[in-house]
Amino acid sequence: MLRRLIHACTDILREAYDSQSEVEGVLSKAQQDIFDILKDQKQRTYQSINVVLNETFAEIERLHHMDHTGIIGVPSGYVDLDNMTAGFQKGDLIILAGRPSMGKTAFGLNIARNAAVEANVPIGVFSLEMSAMQLVQRLLCAESEIDSQRLRTGRLRENEWPKLSRFAGRLAESPIFIDDTAGLDILKLSARARRMSLEKDVGLIIVDYL
Repeated sequence: MLRRLIHACTDILREAYDSQSEVEGVLSKAQQDIFDILKDQKQRTYQSINVVLNETFAEIERLHHMDHTGIIGVPSGYVDLDNMTAGFQKGDLIILAGRPSMGKTAFGLNIARNAAVEANVPIGVFSLEMSAMQLVQRLLCAESEIDSQRLRTGRLRENEWPKLSRFAGRLAESPIFIDDTAGLDILKLSARARRMSLEKDVGLIIVDYL
């Protein structure tokens, strides 16, 4: 393990001194190399079936003593979807496709809100086109049921302010983390996603693009 770490650090130093290397590329590779070492430290190359059986039964018993909602992953908040998936599972890659202005962003934000606010699951959101403020405005509109045009222009009715403040307080306490950096390529995005996962222990990452 130490030998791998020394080798990785040597490579990082060499690339850092290479004037042809791009800073973001070097940082991304350095982070990936260290992350791989940390991950491999916890992984086994092989294991006895007896060990797997013990772990399997322990997991079955854990699930048996749960609240029997059938949700063992990150809940979306949509009953029919959760019944089919049992919640989003670790390692899942889910692509939501649709034509422009069909509600993909709204649907993704609703999932983020449901998981974070109702289930207290840390959620990461990467928005490559909309700003963090625009996303939060959408969340506030969905949460408070206030007309989006009035909220965007600040023309709220007097009776809407208490409602907005109440729902803003709920969102403020929820573990949602937003990165609205525009123009991220796949290397930068993956590096930031890994960092967010390590620092905030997010259960789901949503990437809103196109």
